[in-house]
Amino acid sequence: MGYFRILYRGLCRAQGEKGPAGLKEALVELIKAVPDIQWKIEDLIGEEDKVVVRWKMAWYSYRQFKSFAATGKSITNTAIGIFELKDGKIINTQLQTDRLGFLQELDVLPVDLTLLQTRKTAKDQVRFIDKFFVPSSAKNEFYERTSINRNFIKNLPGFIEDAAYEYTDKDGNLICITVAVWENLQALNNAKEAVQAEYKKQEFNPAEFLKDQIS
Repeated sequence: MGYFRILYRGLCRAQGEKGPAGLKEALVELIKAVPDIQWKIEDLIGEEDKVVVRWKMAWYSYRQFKSFAATGKSITNTAIGIFELKDGKIINTQLQTDRLGFLQELDVLPVDLTLLQTRKTAKDQVRFIDKFFVPSSAKNEFYERTSINRNFIKNLPGFIEDAAYEYTDKDGNLICITVAVWENLQALNNAKEAVQAEYKKQEFNPAEFLKDQIS
């Protein structure tokens, strides 16, 4: 149903919390990730026991948001919520968000969706998959580092596309899986060498970095 619908469900049961506590916990996490986010109510309509709200969210994508790399531009997203009330409390919610527009603004999907039909899967394409375990206290550092890495590899010859998938375990730790698609094995091997050279230039040690985050 889209990221923000998943987020909304999390407002009521973030890490096991429900009601106001769950709402507060989810919003605090969102605001920490996107501190300049703003909500603006566009329409507010009430009739009998139902309230319909249409709102817009906006922020500037100057750093990685969850698994999405920074775009360096303003991001907006709209949503409509239908809330059913009883005794002054929300007892049922239906939420619809512009998931497609959200992904297009983050450059995950093209504005012209017909371009997706022209994608071809070559037999010699390869996928490089990484899995990371990140303690809850190290999420921000991990997001910053992966954003740097993803922005670097996107400019390397033979790069086609990449994606990141993540979930949080019961202790709040992050498990992240990244997938990068390359034209062929040679392009992947060249990319590995380029990445290692960049690490050396930056005096960055991945093994030490991950060790420091886990210890």
